[in-house]
Amino acid sequence: LEAPLPKYLYHLTLKKNLDRILKQGLTPREDSSKRAYHPPRIYFAAEQQYVEDLADYMSPEPLKNKSNKLSERGNGVILKIATSNLPAYFKLYSDPNFKGRGFFTVNNVPPSLIKVENEVPIKGIDNG
Repeated sequence: LEAPLPKYLYHLTLKKNLDRILKQGLTPREDSSKRAYHPPRIYFAAEQQYVEDLADYMSPEPLKNKSNKLSERGNGVILKIATSNLPAYFKLYSDPNFKGRGFFTVNNVPPSLIKVENEVPIKGIDNG
């Protein structure tokens, strides 16, 4: 179900992904949790406080995998996207598991619209 764009969207990623995201933007990825199959997408929250809740739901073992170095696990970065300058083709959909709080898109987000909001520990991850 298509959703109206809030003024800002928030996205949580590992700190190690930040340089790539700030150069290339956000691009849809496959869900590695295997909860359900669907096309690659990017998940967002409507408010900063919901970002960690959304990440905890999407990954039963949040962001733990062999590619994450022990020293980098647990270092999350909240990204803030101003939606007023998103391309006209950008579509946002309500996440049925997080109605009113969670969203997803299958579109890219240009790096020029992405700002680092703050760094946070990600719940459920061993901080070494």
